Amino acid sequence: VDADILLMPTILRSQEDLEKLDNIISEVKLAVEEGRITLEDIDDSVARILALKERRGTLNLSEDKRTFEERLTEAQDIVGSTRNRAVERVVTEEAVTVVKNEEALLPLKPEGEEKILLLTTNNNEALAMKHGMKRLIGEGKLPSTITNEAYVYNSQTSLEELKSQIDSSDYVVVISEIDSASQLLPSHWRTKIPTEVVDYGNSLDIPTVIMSVSKPYDAANYTEA
Repeated sequence: VDADILLMPTILRSQEDLEKLDNIISEVKLAVEEGRITLEDIDDSVARILALKERRGTLNLSEDKRTFEERLTEAQDIVGSTRNRAVERVVTEEAVTVVKNEEALLPLKPEGEEKILLLTTNNNEALAMKHGMKRLIGEGKLPSTITNEAYVYNSQTSLEELKSQIDSSDYVVVISEIDSASQLLPSHWRTKIPTEVVDYGNSLDIPTVIMSVSKPYDAANYTEA
């Protein structure tokens, strides 16, 4: 009620999730048609949002006289550029805190025809990890001869399902993503599966890395990683 902007009205993890935004827009249109929201209300909200952006320095309406097409062209030139990727790399490196690195395992140094298995909890992260690997290979930071495979695990996944992928891998990277305290319980699949993967990887002497991408408290759960 009385909110100017919908912050995270839904969770977007894949291209298919974009349909959710269409539904939200349709609901707003319906609210206008039914008189629950007026166009004046929407215009006022947009004006307040733009004014706030201008005050914060993220939007300069008074000096930027470029057309939308000109601004779009500049954005397309910047995003994905060498400079942009260099900044991404710095931000990424500074955003990661290494909690444990026994025997200087990190950074991983795959070579030859070795394979890296990437395990995560949603398709969006799987695609991002695959894209990251492709970029590292393209930039020559990883040899082009290595391979990688991304696998999404969920509440229905069992260790037995993952064993064949682990058996054929030389390195395993597991994303641990905890959204609530209850998911920290050893019996919850978001903690249980990474723990089982670490234990199984260790039994085969396969270097296995846990990376926490949400609440950091789960790192304490994986003492054997």
